[in-house]
Amino acid sequence: MKPGLSDRLSRLKKAQKEARKEGVKGAVSQAPSPAGAAGKTHPGGGADLQQTPPLKTLKGEWSSPAPDLWVKKRICPSPLADFKSSGLLNSAWPDQKEWLFYDTETTGLSGGAGNIAFLVGIGRPAGDEFHITQFFLKDYPGEAAMLQLLDQEIRRSSLFISYNGKSFDKPLLETRFLMNRFHCRMGDQLDLLYPVRSLFRNRLPDCRLGTVEEQLLAIHREDDIPGAEIPDIWFSFLKEGDHPDLNRVLEHNDMDILSLAVLLKELEAFLINPRQLASRDSCALGRFLLDRHDVRGMEFLKEAVTRSDHKAEVFLSLQLKRTGQWEEAAALWTSILQKRLSPFAAVEMAKYLEHRQKDISGALTLTEKLLRDLPLQDQKLHSALIHRRNRLLQKESRLVEEAGQED
Repeated sequence: MKPGLSDRLSRLKKAQKEARKEGVKGAVSQAPSPAGAAGKTHPGGGADLQQTPPLKTLKGEWSSPAPDLWVKKRICPSPLADFKSSGLLNSAWPDQKEWLFYDTETTGLSGGAGNIAFLVGIGRPAGDEFHITQFFLKDYPGEAAMLQLLDQEIRRSSLFISYNGKSFDKPLLETRFLMNRFHCRMGDQLDLLYPVRSLFRNRLPDCRLGTVEEQLLAIHREDDIPGAEIPDIWFSFLKEGDHPDLNRVLEHNDMDILSLAVLLKELEAFLINPRQLASRDSCALGRFLLDRHDVRGMEFLKEAVTRSDHKAEVFLSLQLKRTGQWEEAAALWTSILQKRLSPFAAVEMAKYLEHRQKDISGALTLTEKLLRDLPLQDQKLHSALIHRRNRLLQKESRLVEEAGQED
């Protein structure tokens, strides 16, 4: 066992026991007292544990409601003061006081039981204000007290808003609650990464929050720290007791929380009036809207088709087919085939001729042409076309035979 690890495990076990004593319950159930206020008693009668002031190098007003845990709160103007919903990201919005924006900085960039959130930032809109709270672990034993504080915030929230939180931050926090013997489950999730990917991935080099800030929100961070460097900074802080870039980590997390609120508002504004963005991906937007039963989706798919978007042609024709607009769908498949060899359009047109028009000869002619012109690299498609041709030949032969019998 490495030097110091045994001592750290001992401290962690001791902290977990202390977290269940009445003193800690009283400490975390009240608003944190100012940094350095030792043994302060709250009006309700609960006494705080001995306070440990944060490092002087940390910016802002920090309090220490429990050993090895620091908490910072700040209030800024709310980006959501005049929020309007499109009804497409979330169908039923609770009161804003029940919204909780959240983001974590962790000891690793992947999941796993050993991954710990050493910094958790949360944001909550309150009228014209936006309240940001950060929970920072000075050392591992502070985790139990941090989770108790988070539990209180979670219990008064019904909508949890994040960026990649659904697959990373949420399961990580719930794992930490479980390992510390807390029964806490986060409720409905609105993960903004998913609509961003659906709407803009073809217009952005990647869908990282930093990229979205710069290219969609016109937010340009100064002296921001790369997320990949953050775990090592905290480990170095544990070893040395300080780190020159610690404030940058805290500011990075704070900015992530505020950006989530800005992004939510801008996404909703875009979905209310998509034409405000000239560089929109009309095909992606059309699909997004149709998936949510918004009829405007057809309009944007047609717009993308006029720009020779091949994917839009596919999605629009399938939507026309799905809604029974067969003539419009067939016209689109015909238009595609006049411009290029398209196995998709040819197969769909062959189906239309066979099943809707009862034109077996036309379907067979189209299938045979595709077999002649199609490169042989796609063996699966080639085999499917041969099967279709053979079935059409048999069907045509039966029709000829039946016609002869009638004569």
